Amino acid sequence: MQEIMAALVLAVSANLDTFSVAVSYGIKKIKIPMASNILISLLTTIGTFLSMEFGLLISEFIPSILANAIGGIAIALIGIWFLIDYFKKRNKDTIPMADSDNSGDISLQEALPLIIALTVNNLGVGISGSMAGVSTIYTTTFTFIITVLFLVIGTFAGKTVFGRLFGKYTPLISNILLILLGIYEIFF
Repeated sequence: MQEIMAALVLAVSANLDTFSVAVSYGIKKIKIPMASNILISLLTTIGTFLSMEFGLLISEFIPSILANAIGGIAIALIGIWFLIDYFKKRNKDTIPMADSDNSGDISLQEALPLIIALTVNNLGVGISGSMAGVSTIYTTTFTFIITVLFLVIGTFAGKTVFGRLFGKYTPLISNILLILLGIYEIFF
């Protein structure tokens, strides 16, 4: 059960940026069609899987207790780094805009910059998560499901008062979750 919870927390914290992006799109009345949603989710999940496999490869060359500690420290440091970055950029619009033709929705072609941004966001978390012993299978499964859900729910939430009030705080919550998960992985 702890293995599932660690994977779920890792996937949620890594994808709160996805929710934040979707809220921003909802506020701007930009739709993410289901085909684009599935493509974004699938490629982000593949990127997470590959980064976790790379983390496992690194772990083979160092003792497991050290790999877990390094992975936990890395997760916490990534959370701290992103937290500092959040406070530096909190008054700027840093959401990648993918609707280049101003059609009001994200086409499959326009999804590429968003896919790259969300995948790069998950790379360090994936590597350090697998080094800390978080399950690759559970994490990638949760990543796909959560990405699909966060894109749908976030876009909807952005159209509501909730999105305007709380959408900007999802990166903050994500970073705090990463720090807590890192601390958990170091000591447990």
